[in-house]
Amino acid sequence: QEPRSSSAAPLHTHCAAVRSSRLRTSFEEMSLELEYRNTFISVQEEPMVQLKRRASSVPPRLGRAGPEPVCPAQEQEVEDGLYVQSLQKKLAPVFACEVELQSNASTEEPMVGHVPSDIPSEWDASPKEGKPKCNPGSAGHPELCRRPCIYFALGQCINEVDCNFCHLSHNNRSATLDKSQRQVIKQMSQHEFLSMLLCSLQSKAAEGRFELDAEDVLQLFRVQIGQLRAIPSKVPKTKVMNLEKALTRMTFFSVASLTSRGSFDTGFIELCKEKVTFLRQKVA
Repeated sequence: QEPRSSSAAPLHTHCAAVRSSRLRTSFEEMSLELEYRNTFISVQEEPMVQLKRRASSVPPRLGRAGPEPVCPAQEQEVEDGLYVQSLQKKLAPVFACEVELQSNASTEEPMVGHVPSDIPSEWDASPKEGKPKCNPGSAGHPELCRRPCIYFALGQCINEVDCNFCHLSHNNRSATLDKSQRQVIKQMSQHEFLSMLLCSLQSKAAEGRFELDAEDVLQLFRVQIGQLRAIPSKVPKTKVMNLEKALTRMTFFSVASLTSRGSFDTGFIELCKEKVTFLRQKVA
């Protein structure tokens, strides 16, 4: 067999060159760039776009800055301040009236069995204005008056001089009974409960120096206790002492109103209300 001729070698070389040119042309048409790296052919993709910071400070304004916007909280604070100032103007005459009454009570000599009244009678009209100085609910302040008027403190009491709640200031808020103390009252006998109320009323009348005026109320309790039969107490002594401690923080009117908590006769409860109402008018 004869060896191949030398003309076959150039033909092979020409075919290889044509293939390489075609590959080069096809790679040039591709949008991706190929890169030889670490014996692998990797595709060089487009560079990643750097994201901006989510928050950045606003650059300072040049020149004279305009008025800053007012938030709703600041507007509400301004409105509250104006409302408090209006309350001070509305309550100024009331406090002036109370100070004047206290000064007049200090100059007068107290009568025996009467407490120096902090307020005038509800029928005591002012010579200048021709109308009552204080409302009915404030009569007998502080031991025999009604509960404080929450609308008067806000400057929204529409009844004014006809209001049945107290318009004067209270240094100490009258205590109220909790659930356990009300349960103790149900467990106590009527004789024991009324005796506890009578003892508390006597001490409060003596402290307020109106014991002679309160004699009708106290006598009513004594008569009712005499009609009841004494039964040995089954309530623990600690609970009884806790109830007595709560009574010391209550007013005369609040203690007398506790008769509605017990299972007493309706006639006794209504008569007790009448006596206390008459006592309030008498002391005022």
